[in-house]
Amino acid sequence: MKRFSIFTLTIIMTVACLATVIFAYEMNFDMYSAGDSFADDEDWTTSVAKSGGAYVTIKNVDDTNNCVESYHTNSSYYNEEMVEPYTFSLDIRDTDGKGWAGCFIRTSIESNTKVLRLNESDRKLPWTENDHSAMEAGSAVVNSKVSASLVGAAGIGLRTVPGKNHITLFVKTYDLSRRRSINNIVYNIPVEKDLKAEFISVTFEDDNAGLVKVKFDDALVAQVEYSNLGSYEEELYLEGEYYKTAVIKDAGGNVIAQSDSSIIYKDSVLVLFTRGAKMQFDNISIGAYEIPSAPTEKPADPTEKPADPTEKPADPTEKPADPTEKPADPTEKPADPTEKPADPDHSETGDFGIVALVFVAISAVAIISCVLVKKKARV
Repeated sequence: MKRFSIFTLTIIMTVACLATVIFAYEMNFDMYSAGDSFADDEDWTTSVAKSGGAYVTIKNVDDTNNCVESYHTNSSYYNEEMVEPYTFSLDIRDTDGKGWAGCFIRTSIESNTKVLRLNESDRKLPWTENDHSAMEAGSAVVNSKVSASLVGAAGIGLRTVPGKNHITLFVKTYDLSRRRSINNIVYNIPVEKDLKAEFISVTFEDDNAGLVKVKFDDALVAQVEYSNLGSYEEELYLEGEYYKTAVIKDAGGNVIAQSDSSIIYKDSVLVLFTRGAKMQFDNISIGAYEIPSAPTEKPADPTEKPADPTEKPADPTEKPADPTEKPADPTEKPADPTEKPADPDHSETGDFGIVALVFVAISAVAIISCVLVKKKARV
């Protein structure tokens, strides 16, 4: 009993450990009440603007479902850095249609908190700050020939766009020609939903080895390949190591944009952000990513003898050999051709039947004898 209890306990603990590995965090916020602060969630660190009525709180989606709503200029990052293959998925809805809201992966806490050496000035450039990438160095005038300004200093991000039916996928790059030494390579991914009225599910699948897959509502929409780990110490730009080469591809593998000065952190900090906007987040899931294995074909045996082209093909009408049949004994004495053939009416089955009848008869006799002996003993 004791051994069984220990075994049972071991099984329970193993299952619990596996469950912990499979999903590090999964939350739909239905256990909270409307008005609760997301800043109280111990798995996330949240910064809320001190002006403009900013908040990050639990809101009712409908009578039975809740979500997190972030208004104004706020950010929340998951406290555990991803250092193994992982998935990060969440539902988002841009309720006021202003854009400037979304999420990051493969960014770093250092990029959000350290003072950076920039063309404009030495200052912080957190995840919610305008990167002024649409402005040239030394200028305060937007250059219409480049992408619109985005936010943050490092990582791969998604953001909604005001009045547009697409979501922008962007990768931060180091670019001294920009006002704050930061630029982006981007891919505007079309969506069919009204993002003000409907949630869309976005998912990152990161193998932590050079490939991020981006999915909308479980459909692959883009990929980001990253490589060439290094640093930007020569400019005292950011501490830590970053992947400097990035390639954005569409779902079909066609190259959309690429850079050899990307700023993709070697590990991955996950971030939710809004900048002067209102965004709802729901069904956040962070877990281990099982990398699909490529099918492996068994190589041909080089020692195998090739088929004889002169060999007569098998007769298609021939009855196949019985795989359960016992092979012949090579030492067995061949049959005597003068021996009288066996009686077809006297088969092995018949012999077995006779033996069985004899066994039953003997058993019956034995039982009757025992009964008689016992009766006799009573007399």
